[in-house]
Amino acid sequence: MPRIDLGRFGAVVSPGDEDFVEQAIELEGLGFSTIWLTGGPMSRLAQVSEVVQATSTARIATGIISVDRFPAADVGELYAELEGLAPGRFVVGLGGAHLREKVVAAAAREMVVVADETKIVGRLGERAPLPVEVITFALPVAERLLRGLGWDPELRVDDGRPFVTDEGNRILHCRREEWVDTEALAADISQVPGVVAHGFFLGFASAAVVATREGVQELRRPTSPP
Repeated sequence: MPRIDLGRFGAVVSPGDEDFVEQAIELEGLGFSTIWLTGGPMSRLAQVSEVVQATSTARIATGIISVDRFPAADVGELYAELEGLAPGRFVVGLGGAHLREKVVAAAAREMVVVADETKIVGRLGERAPLPVEVITFALPVAERLLRGLGWDPELRVDDGRPFVTDEGNRILHCRREEWVDTEALAADISQVPGVVAHGFFLGFASAAVVATREGVQELRRPTSPP
């Protein structure tokens, strides 16, 4: 999966401010390459569109958009619309926070994934490695044990430095050839000392809303027969 270039400098804008669009225009003019719209104060999804349309080069990203306030299908339609209007400038999902994402998912009534069509794959691991979050102290041991489980771990590095998660941990990007039994793979990784989270979100999501060039598709997890 290609790495998204967000540039060296970014800034945060609150949609709760009356002049948030003007702020975004000024920040882009000052050379900020990425503008983050905080999700909490957002009252309308159209606020994202307003910033994208008012700017010309900056990438626009949001904080967590609550699906309690904005239906997942509407977020998917927004992404499809903005991808057609300004390809590649509206950023969804930067990765590296799957530990917190799992906590939020476990606390939520329902988890709905919103993504674009580039995230659809024939099998896990086809385009991107599995992220495994490890405490720094345990890195050498975790790497050795993961290799023993058939993984090829590689420390995630951004701009020449090890990537640090919100909890102060490191990320190992793990690859392998065989991905048949994902439940067994996830269970084995969870048993590695020092691993605090991994990118397998098995059983969490009830649906996925996918923005495509042809429109928005909704994928539902099959229900088990009685």
